[in-house]
Amino acid sequence: SEDLQAEIIYRLASMDKISSEVIEEIEAVIKEQMGGMDALGDRVKSGTGIVAQILNDAEISVERHVLENIQHRDPQMADDIKEQMLLFEDIIHFDDRTVQLIINEMEKTDLVMGLKGVNDELSNKFLSNMSNRAADMLREDMDALGPVPLKDVKEAQQRIIKKIKELEENGQITTRKMDTE
Repeated sequence: SEDLQAEIIYRLASMDKISSEVIEEIEAVIKEQMGGMDALGDRVKSGTGIVAQILNDAEISVERHVLENIQHRDPQMADDIKEQMLLFEDIIHFDDRTVQLIINEMEKTDLVMGLKGVNDELSNKFLSNMSNRAADMLREDMDALGPVPLKDVKEAQQRIIKKIKELEENGQITTRKMDTE
């Protein structure tokens, strides 16, 4: 049931560290009940990290219900899980239309700062989804900015992630990986 799902996920997130044997056992049960979950790996993970990975692979309705439930019980835990669910580097896997929509919705200053120091593949994902003129202007702005504190870059990236989550919540984009098989 939805309530039982939320309770199990909350208890998982509450745990400090979980051994790989326990992870495998839980994974088998969740895979059987919810379907479609990838292996979590052999590392020992925090409870919120495991929950973030489970929710990334769960249906969107399950994700929303569980996160709302955790939000009511422990807002800080819900925030910790949400932060681990989508990383800035995950944008590289988004389709071009999604990236274009993100670019159109973002403050240009956040794009300039957020793309400072990221790998070429990720910056090219953004630049290739802009007009040549806009891409040139973005490159010029990034060069003109010079060295910046990593803290400022991370804050800009978090604002971009927050905007992505808003767009997804409004149904404008999806960050879910589509099955191509």
